[in-house]
Amino acid sequence: MGKSTQAALPGRITSLQKRERALELRARGLTYHEVGLQLGIAKQAAHRLVKKALEDQLRRHDEAAEHVKALELRRLDAELRRLEPIDDLRAAEIRLKISERRAKLLGLDAPAKTELLGKDGTQLVPPVINIGFANGGPGSPGPGAEGS
Repeated sequence: MGKSTQAALPGRITSLQKRERALELRARGLTYHEVGLQLGIAKQAAHRLVKKALEDQLRRHDEAAEHVKALELRRLDAELRRLEPIDDLRAAEIRLKISERRAKLLGLDAPAKTELLGKDGTQLVPPVINIGFANGGPGSPGPGAEGS
């Protein structure tokens, strides 16, 4: 570790701790102004700290999810290798299921786009139905209802 890295490390830790503290205060319901007062910084700086702390959490979550996905893919690959020499219908079904699971994990199966088509092949647009807001709002009896 170089000398400049060592000198920057304590400041980075303090910055990380400040971001986490700002997020903690904001999560407890304090306004950005109140967070700033607690930390001795401006409201705008408190907002930036909270935003950065949330970005840090999101990045860590994404990294953890990628790690879990990689582990799952390795497990599926190992199972495929184990089944490779087996030549029967059951093993083939399992290999197919493993392949489907891998494709799903990797996002290879995009959802199919569906359209509603009429008998003549033209696109149908479903009507918008507004339920419960006619005649006075939700729960109100419609025309011809008993007791009207």
